Amino acid sequence: IIFDLGNDSVPWLEWITLLTSVPAARGIPVLCYGPHVDIEKLNAAKEAGASKVVTRSNFVKNLPELLLKHAKVINLDELQMTCEEPLSHYALKGLEKFNRGKYFEAHDLLEIAWMEEQSPGRDLYRAILQVSVAYYQILQRNYNGAVNMFLRMRKWLDPLPEVCRGINIGKLRQEAYSIHQEMLNLGAERISEIDLNMMKPVEYKKLN
Repeated sequence: IIFDLGNDSVPWLEWITLLTSVPAARGIPVLCYGPHVDIEKLNAAKEAGASKVVTRSNFVKNLPELLLKHAKVINLDELQMTCEEPLSHYALKGLEKFNRGKYFEAHDLLEIAWMEEQSPGRDLYRAILQVSVAYYQILQRNYNGAVNMFLRMRKWLDPLPEVCRGINIGKLRQEAYSIHQEMLNLGAERISEIDLNMMKPVEYKKLN
């Protein structure tokens, strides 16, 4: 995640603090840049826990190197190949539970699928099991737990193609993001008001 410290319309200090303090977001690199004359903001970002803080000129000059060092490198060809494979037995069972609203049971089955999978396809199972935990936390009215899972989920869900192993990832991703945003809009005190109909079944088809 990259923050422009000179952009006062973004609450970057609050977000950096959140990203570096909650377990769900730890491990996500936070790169910040700002005017070299604004020492106070540069130091504030460092103290908040940003992975790297540089001046604007340094950022522009060394952007490729900074991204290579801090960003997660994904082999898109390898990911696409594994997405053409069928879902595992436990993944299918997990999706069945998910689509019946049995999110806790879905997590357990998808976790088994994730542990058994050795290819990059395991990221698919990890992403969906984290969506299931987020939905479960919503049912439990656990605002912080749900928010943390939505943050953790993005690391695995964002890189996936629109369709992976027959699952409509594009649809699931949009639905999960919409629910996350609705939660943020409502806040912890009003989590009971969230429309549970927003938590839709996963759309998928079995591959031969």
